[in-house]
Amino acid sequence: MPESNQPPLLEYPSNKTIESMLNLLPDLSTGAKVHELVINKQARELPGQHTPPKSSSMTFRQSFYEHYGELPHARFMETDTGLPQYWWEGFSVSLLCQAIYSINKTVAKQLDGNRIYNAVTQSKDEILQHLYLCYGRALKEFGPFATLLDELNRQQLDGKALFHDAMLQNVGVWRLWMTGGHVTNPDWHLFNNYAKYIALGASGSEVDDLIEELDKKDLPIQSMVDKSHWRGYTNYLQGQPSFDYTSIDAMVRTAVLAGYTYVVGSKGAGQPRFKTENNYYSGEFIKKGQPGRKFVK
Repeated sequence: MPESNQPPLLEYPSNKTIESMLNLLPDLSTGAKVHELVINKQARELPGQHTPPKSSSMTFRQSFYEHYGELPHARFMETDTGLPQYWWEGFSVSLLCQAIYSINKTVAKQLDGNRIYNAVTQSKDEILQHLYLCYGRALKEFGPFATLLDELNRQQLDGKALFHDAMLQNVGVWRLWMTGGHVTNPDWHLFNNYAKYIALGASGSEVDDLIEELDKKDLPIQSMVDKSHWRGYTNYLQGQPSFDYTSIDAMVRTAVLAGYTYVVGSKGAGQPRFKTENNYYSGEFIKKGQPGRKFVK
């Protein structure tokens, strides 16, 4: 996030590690990690299994996300977003059906494109309101911040309390930033400091309390990062694909278009007779009794 000119530094003389944290501005790599976590989590929760002739022990996740591997922080996604497993299952089903509808033109004729689009859009709008804790967690892996976090841990101090104190002590400098034209995107600075506070152990309600304290000190807080809206701030996702089928296209395209050939008997003399079903995996996912059936016309 480029700046028009260099703002004055935030200061916290009693702890230079905290001071460095305050002045550190993450790049968009942390947002890319959040996007990756969402896609990884929904892939993990894709429900359903094949029926014969494919082995009934083979899951749809194994078929469509052949190279799936769980990311380290993906196990926290339900806790961090507050969205339960069944929500992720529904999101995963609608996303894959959108991929099938967009990639496989033969199977697409059986699907209700508008119903799929509405389901994906509803899920996307919902997830964007619940990623703030994920961003704070992912920030711990941003190299420069991770280094400072290690320094602070070695000091065995209450980093959360110190950071809170440092934020309040710098309201005057914050105000200068916002009114003096020193930064073009003060919302990005403020949100990322909320995220640092979260990375240090703060909850969403503690961020609310901090924003109230900053407001009482007459800090001009942009509406997009005020107490009512900061949870839905997602500028860190700039440059990432939308949470629609384009985010999984490369992962699932081969299976979405693939057929399946299997033995159906013998031609005699020990020679097997084969049958090939085109569009097998996509067709299987939407047939009666399977997860994608609800989007069939």
